[in-house]
This record gives sequence, C-alpha cells and structure tokens, in this order.
Amino acid sequence: DGGRPGTPVGAWVKMEITCPNSNSPTIKRWDSGDNMDNDNHRFIVPEEGLYSFTFMVTYNTQNAGHRVFGEIRVNDDSDNAWRVIAVAGGSSQRLTASKTMLLNLSVNDYVELWGQQETGFPQDARAGETYLAGFKFAGEL
Repeated sequence: DGGRPGTPVGAWVKMEITCPNSNSPTIKRWDSGDNMDNDNHRFIVPEEGLYSFTFMVTYNTQNAGHRVFGEIRVNDDSDNAWRVIAVAGGSSQRLTASKTMLLNLSVNDYVELWGQQETGFPQDARAGETYLAGFKFAGEL
C-alpha cells in the first residue's frame, strides 16, 4: 500500500506491497505460487531463472523540480539496486517513477520495492498507484 505517511522527506522507505488473501472469494488471485511474503512486503524467488519485474512508485509532490525515486533491491542490497528517477515539471502534482527490468535470480532470493521523495511533502506514497509486478520466463531465450 505504499510508504508510511509522515516519514521524513529524503528517507528511503520499503513500499508496503501485499497480495490479496488467497481465501478471499471476491478478489482475483495474482500470486499463483504463494511467493509474495505479505508480512515483509517482498517476493521470494521459487526457482532459479530469468525474471521480468515492473514497478511504479507514485508520490505527492509540492513544487517543480522535486524528485521521486523508485528502486528494486535483491536481498536488501542497496549497493546493487536498480533505480529510476522522476522530476516534477509543475507544482502540486503526483509524480511517478517506473521501470521494467530483467533479473537472473536464484532460489530464495527476494525482491523488494523501495521509494524515496527527497523534497516536498513528508513521505506519502500513493496507495493503489504504487506496485511491483513480475513473472519468470519459461524455457530458454
């Protein structure tokens, strides 16, 4: 559901991504392999291979020039993270950073989505507008 409101501007925040409960009869199930760890907000890799991940981090911004970052971390390694930046053109708007990437992953690696807004309002990631999606390629490329 996004970052924690009131987190200081400039702090990196792990996005609170969850998957709907598999027992819910009204919500379509997207995590077909039960690989999303809702308690820790991370995807746990079930088998070695090439995966595609797409993410979007959306924050409220305040003025032109404010920046928003989105970042994928594998095994909580911020030194080897895949990052994207978005810069606001106008004022008082939502700002989105998004990216798609391919990652070679091993069993039990985990993937987390992090976000940062370095200027503007205190951290306020937009719930429902911040997501992480992915799939594993089958066969050989």
